[in-house]
Amino acid sequence: MLALSIVVSCKRTAAVTTAVSSSESKAECVPAAVSPAFACNEKRVAIDTRPGVTLAFDLVEPSTTPKRAVILLSGGDGKLSLSDEGMSESASHNFAVRIRQAFANEGIVAAVPDVPSDQPNGLEGDFRSSKDHAEDMRALIAWLDGKYHVPVWMVATSRGTISAANAAARLGGSGPHGIVLTSPVTVSENGKDSLAHVDLATIQAPCQVVSHAEDGCPASPHDGAKAMADEHNWSFISEKGGSEHCSDAKCRCGPASHHGFEGLDGKVIPKILAFMNAG
Repeated sequence: MLALSIVVSCKRTAAVTTAVSSSESKAECVPAAVSPAFACNEKRVAIDTRPGVTLAFDLVEPSTTPKRAVILLSGGDGKLSLSDEGMSESASHNFAVRIRQAFANEGIVAAVPDVPSDQPNGLEGDFRSSKDHAEDMRALIAWLDGKYHVPVWMVATSRGTISAANAAARLGGSGPHGIVLTSPVTVSENGKDSLAHVDLATIQAPCQVVSHAEDGCPASPHDGAKAMADEHNWSFISEKGGSEHCSDAKCRCGPASHHGFEGLDGKVIPKILAFMNAG
């Protein structure tokens, strides 16, 4: 049975009596409650992606040599408000963000990107389906590949699925090794882009789609997710159960809902890992 840890705290052994740098020793990470604060295996990293543009991300390293890497793409406006200490409280509850330690526990290094420096107000309009956004992802994939020399996957949720599909479609062989789209946004709303703005037919990487049968978010209907997966012959997972206590559309598109797989991390994550392991 897979043991899932969503966020961790730190515990260091008493045997260490001399000061050493973080690159020379790793802290033992012990499961704790969901928190916006970084655990001992996390740090903020920033890289150049486009001329004059930088991208910061939360790097979460496993205690063993990584066997693969995963870029975890959050939904909403994509803002994590990363600092050297952690991220915003609201960002930490997003499905793609709160599961980061579960991947580290399985020997997978995770990168959770914030918004690029030229998008300080968030990933608005059609930026997620743009060439510039794909270039940001190209740079992050190349950085992970260069540092760890392992296949780089993308796992995305809600509006983050546009980012993952856009990278896979535009970047081809220099893009992700495979992608997982959870609660995919197939319906455009309020001038925002959707997966309809991405040339999905060009994606060659393995793809898995995960949708809750009772997803109440208007932008990510379960039927739309299944139709997309069927059209492109992608793996499809339909989830049921969990919990939701929502009375409005904003909540139904948030993390504490069926859309955000509330109460289902322990069921969804093993299926994602199984798909990655098969690919």
